[in-house]
Amino acid sequence: MVMVGKTGVGKSALGNSLLRRHHFESSTIGMSVTSKCKFAKGNLRDGTQICIVDTPGIFDTRKSNEETTMEIVRCIGLSSPGPHVFLFVLSISRFTKEELDTVNHLVAVFGEDVINHVVIVFTGKESLTFEKLTLTDYLQRVPPELSELVQRCRSRCVTINNRADDAEVQADVDGIISMVRRTIHENGGSYYTGEMYRAAEEALNEKMRLIDEEKHRRERELQKRHEELEQREREIEATAARRTQEHENEKQRLEAELQELRNSDTRQQVREEVESSSGGGILKTILTTIGSVLVGVISSVATKRCTIS
Repeated sequence: MVMVGKTGVGKSALGNSLLRRHHFESSTIGMSVTSKCKFAKGNLRDGTQICIVDTPGIFDTRKSNEETTMEIVRCIGLSSPGPHVFLFVLSISRFTKEELDTVNHLVAVFGEDVINHVVIVFTGKESLTFEKLTLTDYLQRVPPELSELVQRCRSRCVTINNRADDAEVQADVDGIISMVRRTIHENGGSYYTGEMYRAAEEALNEKMRLIDEEKHRRERELQKRHEELEQREREIEATAARRTQEHENEKQRLEAELQELRNSDTRQQVREEVESSSGGGILKTILTTIGSVLVGVISSVATKRCTIS
């Protein structure tokens, strides 16, 4: 269901009543609170799911009519492939040229066939109650322009008091849903598929195709990067394992060399060097040292002999 109507007639409050919860922001001072189309889902008491699109007022004083029209057309995307019903919301008050322009604007935007899917919802039912009037009584007193609109919509009119207690609001909601179901039945159960909705559906499908393509491209890209990171991780792990093994081998080699050094017999090492020496190295050093000592000893003995003589 798509709710349309001029600023401040109570579209958002109506949406909250239909949903049986507060979802749409609404104002009690006639200012338009909704500036962007909003979408909500809910369930009726019998479990039937409903989808509601709240639209900005066609004559929102804060925006140009062109801007608001584009925003209402945007609601097509939210209600695609098409709404079963347009709820044209009016207030129980004097029907002015502005309301008539709103109807004509609705037809201009969505096409002449939209009227077959329109249910007129009058808000402010409490005013009728105060005047002790029924909706039928009220419709008999309306200006010719509104009476003609009612006839174009085949008298699909209902009313609601959004400020009433829960029981009364629920009774009014039941009346609206009954009229919505009647409208759907009269249209063979089909939703509205005007030219703009068909174009919107094609554009939406194309947009979804492009999104899916980008999603799959991005998915492939991320998968490739993930695989590259895993490969890099494996390479790093292999390099780390190799370096760890090299480090361990070097450590063991140094420990063995240190242990060997600690366990070596220095004297035995000297003997081995003397034994294997061919006259150089340590053997030469030892012989030179011994020779010097012997020369000294011999000289000392010779000196003592001369003295004795």
